[in-house]
Amino acid sequence: MKYENIPTEDRPSPADTTTWGRTSSIRGRFLLAALGLVLGCSVVNFVVLGFFHDAVDRSGRRHLGEVTSLETAIEILNLTTRIDELARVITTDESEGGVISAYREIRQAVLVAERNLLGGPDGIVDISMAPALATIAQVRQAATLVFSARIAALRNETPQGRAVTVEHRAMLQAAIGRLVHHARGEADEALRRTARTADAIIVTSAQAMVVACISIVALLPPMFFGYRRLVVRGLMARLEVIRDAMLADLSRAAPRPVPVGGQDEIGAMARALDVLLGRAHDLHRAQESLAVERRRLNEVIENVDVAILGVDTDGRIERGNHVATEMFAAGHLPGLYLVDLIACLPPPGRDGRQAGDAIGLRGDRSSFPVHVAMTPLDEDPLRLRVVIVHDLTERRRVESALRREALVDDLTGQLNRRGFFERAEQECLRAERHALALTVLMIDIDHFKRINDAHGHAAGDAVLVAIAAELRRQCRETDIVGRLGGEEFVVLLPETDASGAGIFAERLRRAVAALPRLPSGLTSTISIGLAGRRPGESVADLMIRADAGLYNAKRSGRNQVAVA
Repeated sequence: MKYENIPTEDRPSPADTTTWGRTSSIRGRFLLAALGLVLGCSVVNFVVLGFFHDAVDRSGRRHLGEVTSLETAIEILNLTTRIDELARVITTDESEGGVISAYREIRQAVLVAERNLLGGPDGIVDISMAPALATIAQVRQAATLVFSARIAALRNETPQGRAVTVEHRAMLQAAIGRLVHHARGEADEALRRTARTADAIIVTSAQAMVVACISIVALLPPMFFGYRRLVVRGLMARLEVIRDAMLADLSRAAPRPVPVGGQDEIGAMARALDVLLGRAHDLHRAQESLAVERRRLNEVIENVDVAILGVDTDGRIERGNHVATEMFAAGHLPGLYLVDLIACLPPPGRDGRQAGDAIGLRGDRSSFPVHVAMTPLDEDPLRLRVVIVHDLTERRRVESALRREALVDDLTGQLNRRGFFERAEQECLRAERHALALTVLMIDIDHFKRINDAHGHAAGDAVLVAIAAELRRQCRETDIVGRLGGEEFVVLLPETDASGAGIFAERLRRAVAALPRLPSGLTSTISIGLAGRRPGESVADLMIRADAGLYNAKRSGRNQVAVA
């Protein structure tokens, strides 16, 4: 480690370097001694374990031979059972072919039993197997006698032949019984020998493991105490220097190099600690900057004029600014669920964002229109979502007022031309879809220009307002009243045919003529043109025909109703 840029008082002293050299030499001598001790113990273990390996190998071979003897005895028992079944077939079968087949199987079973007892391809017979081989020979002889007597009995059908067969059958049963007794005795003895050899293998293996463990345990104490005395103390001295450097540097504004050198693990630890302290200092400065930015962000969130909520993946609100608290009037927001404050949330898009109009719910359960924009924070480990809510109450009020100004006549309060056509088009589509009647009345005030010229425009406006109010009063809620311009009005009567509309138009004409509320004692009348809708006819065409009826009413003297 270079110390050119380190103050003199912070550099490692020569005593530190001497201690490091002495520690390295002692550790090297200890490692050589420990290596020799390990090699000596390994040689001893190799010799002892070799002895135990030979003992286990011999016991295993004996165990394998006993297992083979046990398998042979079991197989002879199975063959004896099969021979007994075939002997019953020879005695009871009434067909010569069945007797011959059973006899052949008995001879084959006897040959297999003899091969098993002989033990190998060299044909050397174990002396212990001699009684079993003699018994098998007796079984073969008795089976041959039974077969011969049975064949003679089947061919001659004589009582003497059947008696002979029974006698030889008894001989065969006795031989089979002796063979079974011998095989069972041999199986029991082989099973006992197998158990003894297995126990010997287990004991020998356990002894080998105990010897190996004792040698390892005997090696550990001298290695442990020697390492602790020769190496650990020197290492602890250097580690204490590193500890003191850490405690000193943690209280400083900037990190200082650790005064420990060397190319071993502790020297590497000291260099890594230098890097770690530098990064810890940078991290501390970054945390301070982050805290400043967090305070600024909180100030921005608290001072905007929209509601901002932080919501987790379960829809639970984690925090909200003061605008959200005032907007929803729900008291303490954290802990509530988003569905408690906003209903009819817009569906999420492909990017996980949700934006659209919804319904806000206050604490008193009153509702108001809102616009919601919900954005997930992809880099947030808690997977929070930011919800920005705009209160649309004032905007909707302004939009409603603007729409009313665009669709309603300022003077009379009835629909203007644009508003009337929007409503009329809807009613025309409904009438066409359901085959309903529809009638339009075109209305014009008679001699309205004279009123303006004689009494002024204020009087004319008063007449327009009075007549419009009377039209609205005479019509139903479902009827549509509009002012097309000047002194011209229009009325649309849904679900009303021409005859019913004619009666209504006549009543309307009389009501206007009898108005007592016109200013300055004025009187006024109206002319009405009426047209019923034909299938497939548009609103514009229907109004053209109604306007033609109005023209006929004026030409015929005014103050009357004319049907187009």
